[in-house]
Amino acid sequence: MRIMRYFVITAFLAVMICSCTNTNKAQRLVNKFMKDNMEDTVRLTNVTFSKLDSTTRVNDSTLKAMLAETNQIPLYKKNITFNQKATYPLMFISVTYNTQNDSTVRQQTFYIDKELQGIVAMKNY
Repeated sequence: MRIMRYFVITAFLAVMICSCTNTNKAQRLVNKFMKDNMEDTVRLTNVTFSKLDSTTRVNDSTLKAMLAETNQIPLYKKNITFNQKATYPLMFISVTYNTQNDSTVRQQTFYIDKELQGIVAMKNY
């Protein structure tokens, strides 16, 4: 009984550590993507992230529609290239922020391949 309790606690802690590590990795990917692809004059404030999660609701046609709308997202450069192939199920994380000269709260959701190697699409809200 004692060994079983030890195993359950160890397994739980391992899952929690991996989850935190994946969330941090996803946040770093999004921060780098935003820095590289936002207009040079944009300065962000009050940046917050959601939890990292997975989705099975996004497929190739949904991704194609999101990619088509990317050029219409305010504050971002035009013709952003997403260089990562989608591997399903996709992971996603949302970011909410303000800009330095505007109090408008903005939000985007970033879709990341399941290995957390790169961003495959984004959606503006």
